[in-house]
Amino acid sequence: MRERFSSGRPFDLTFCKGIVEELRAAVAAVGRDFPIPAVSDRLRARMEKEAAVAAAIAEQAREEGAVAALEAAAAAAGPSGAATAASPLAAVGAAASAVGITAADAAAPRAEVGGKESAARPGKVQKIQHVL
Repeated sequence: MRERFSSGRPFDLTFCKGIVEELRAAVAAVGRDFPIPAVSDRLRARMEKEAAVAAAIAEQAREEGAVAALEAAAAAAGPSGAATAASPLAAVGAAASAVGITAADAAAPRAEVGGKESAARPGKVQKIQHVL
């Protein structure tokens, strides 16, 4: 279509009408009548960084919930340290699995992403970590 338009042929009504009909058919074939801008490398990198930060914040919230559950399990154990007749480690393991922490999560390498103020301890900034 570009070659036909740039051929140097004089623009008469029939020629222009043919180009317009070809454009309408191309737009109908695509299924939309608006352009979608291309994502630049810089924008893609920024979007990936924002997604990584959001994932790190979600992971930090999950870990804070796990710590709260572990602290609740420890508080339920009382000063003697025995939650039930079973081992205290069983109570901690049960609390950890209840919030979704697995042995693989505990052993996974971590990377610091940034800092945020802790909801549990206002005024204290904690490092946000996520599994690599």
